[in-house]
Amino acid sequence: YMAREVRPLLAERGLSCCCLMRRVYELEDMVPMGRLLHGASWEGKTRDSMACNARARAGRSRTRPSAFDTVAVRRMSLGPLPSTFNSEPYLPPAGDAPRVPNGCSQEMSLTMDKIVPELGYVAGNLRFLPNWVNKALQDLPDAEAYRIVLRLFGMLPQHPTKSVSPALHARARQVISVKKSGARRDGVAVGPCFSFAALLSAGKLVDRCPYSGYELDWGKKGKPGANRNSPSFDRSEPGSAYSCHGVQVVANVTNALKGSICMRRFLDAICFLQTDAYVHSHVPAAARPAHHLQQVQTLEAMASEVPRSLAFVLGPARWSRGGAEAAGGIREEAWP
Repeated sequence: YMAREVRPLLAERGLSCCCLMRRVYELEDMVPMGRLLHGASWEGKTRDSMACNARARAGRSRTRPSAFDTVAVRRMSLGPLPSTFNSEPYLPPAGDAPRVPNGCSQEMSLTMDKIVPELGYVAGNLRFLPNWVNKALQDLPDAEAYRIVLRLFGMLPQHPTKSVSPALHARARQVISVKKSGARRDGVAVGPCFSFAALLSAGKLVDRCPYSGYELDWGKKGKPGANRNSPSFDRSEPGSAYSCHGVQVVANVTNALKGSICMRRFLDAICFLQTDAYVHSHVPAAARPAHHLQQVQTLEAMASEVPRSLAFVLGPARWSRGGAEAAGGIREEAWP
């Protein structure tokens, strides 16, 4: 796309051309790519990484990998980018948030998400999200994630559960054995009461997740599962030892959601997703009909399932930066 002789001329002026963006940048904004010392701009690499991360997410599930439209994803990654989410700036090139040291979580990196998880990464079903929200959603629809968080808060009743059937006892024993081995390998203490017999007697081994309602998949014999509805041992005190009375069995997706975020901040983010400010800045025009259907479901959940005492439980907080009270923001004073 550029004659080889042109690059030295650009370099004399402190410039180079990005192979990904097809634009000229200053040398200080360039990074190596292939055999070229200044082959790609930092912006181009970041945008390209966004598309690559979407592809990785699409193929992450072993049981149901998502559809992936390479052209649509790349076109969106190279197009206009939002600069803030709920008044929080994204990392460059989308926003001007300060970069964090290597090894730290890049929670305000810009990522792509599927609006309707079942449809995959295809044209008309893509939106932008900060990395921390995308990870927390775990491929859940917005309304479903919202309900799970409310159940974790105790604002909605849990789904009824039953003890795991005798036919699954052997598989449950194996799951517990694998968990004990993994915990000890990671240096986490395991109490003597963390055993199949004790957990079964205490009613901890259940058939479904009380928060998501998913029927738990205890995995095939000889091969414990690792899917979104696989059983996961949630400790009441993070970092504590595994014990019979200090754990509950939930779906893997619930434990991942609970452990990766501040749930109050997540509720605030879900509220912001329903606002016009989010739609206009993060959702391409072609995808707004799909996002509108998600909005309808989520706003219905907010209207019908959030008790008036929610402000007391969550504690003092201003309205969500999404704005309007109708969008489900959390108010500072108690509701009358």
